[in-house]
Amino acid sequence: MTILSNDKTLIISKKPDQAVVRIKALIESVPAYQRLTQNIDIQGIHSLDKLLSLLPVVTKSDLIKFEKSVYSVPASKIMLFSETSGTTGKPLSTPRGSDEFSWNMFNQANAYRHHVQPGLDRVAILHPSVMSPFVEVSARALQEIGVGYVRVFPIPKLCEYERLFRIFEDYDITTIMSTPTLIYKIFFEFKKRFGGKLPRALNKLLLTGEYITSHNLRNLDSILGRGPSAARAFVYGSSEAASVMYGTPDATYYGYLNDFVFEIMPIESAWVEQFDRPEGAVTGELYVTWLRDGIMPMLRYNTMDIFTVWKNAVEQEWNFRAEGRFHDELITPWFRSVVDTVIYSFGFPIYHFNVDVYDTCIKIVLIVDISTDSKLCSQKIIEDLQVLGMDVDLTINPKDHDFYDFSPIAKSSSFNRK
Repeated sequence: MTILSNDKTLIISKKPDQAVVRIKALIESVPAYQRLTQNIDIQGIHSLDKLLSLLPVVTKSDLIKFEKSVYSVPASKIMLFSETSGTTGKPLSTPRGSDEFSWNMFNQANAYRHHVQPGLDRVAILHPSVMSPFVEVSARALQEIGVGYVRVFPIPKLCEYERLFRIFEDYDITTIMSTPTLIYKIFFEFKKRFGGKLPRALNKLLLTGEYITSHNLRNLDSILGRGPSAARAFVYGSSEAASVMYGTPDATYYGYLNDFVFEIMPIESAWVEQFDRPEGAVTGELYVTWLRDGIMPMLRYNTMDIFTVWKNAVEQEWNFRAEGRFHDELITPWFRSVVDTVIYSFGFPIYHFNVDVYDTCIKIVLIVDISTDSKLCSQKIIEDLQVLGMDVDLTINPKDHDFYDFSPIAKSSSFNRK
């Protein structure tokens, strides 16, 4: 069921009445949430939209400040100690207990079933694994559905790219689950070191952890060379919020409606109207609320991510399309979408790009296949980006760049404000 509140917030909940009961219980179990709502008579509220409209929005900064007061049970119940990566600020502790470990594993297993099969597929979890609840759950999910897997990551003098390639070959790995940043890096190194070859059995890529677009997926398809839709969005979520959606080959997502209430807080801005959106779609920031037990349950948690959401006319399911984050008045989701579309529209393999955005110009660095006609590509990209109304400076395959370092980063931000 969906609700459009008085402030035009889109609320998506499978069973709103049950969600109200569950949210009240969640608040009562968490000291930090009790303090936030001490002046609200939540027991007298029986409609979901009314209840949510009165509850405060919680951010990652709030969770860091709350410390252990945001736990619903004593810290002695923690089964897995974990934290966020810290790529966007101070790491947040994200402890896991047996309850959320179990239902989050079930959700990831469900996501994997859409893409891999027991007896046919073998998955490489490509991830540094440091303090990550996601990786622990992902491994358990593959065990649950009976699909073989290996956990790997390039490490100097221990697991270099030659060993990685051999592991993929010797164990007939069919699927990589990782971030786009990491997959691009190992593909670049494999092709450079092994005469343009990739592991022979590899035929699927499951992407997560970053802003993923259909253009990005098709670019990975062209590099892998196994046909269309080999690269797919896997799950959307975070260390603190858990896996809240599962992905598709066209870079859209479906939410786990049994486990979460989704709110889309509409954004009214000129750039929103510039998007190509299905009729009736709503674009805004995503808030999620847990309906399941857990040590650190989320209450109206602002993910800071922007989604466009619409109802699929055929399946009558809600589709979520990630639009990234809103950085400032220049680097809007529409701005990123234009650059992303132009850069990935030429059909040649792109392994990395980064964009430095100044007040009146943008500087783009591309790392592409060396056989690419860089002069022709440069002219076309600069022409097509004139729609931004800014000067464009483009560098292709610079001699020195962090991308060439041995050790990759797990995630990267392609756009930087200068």
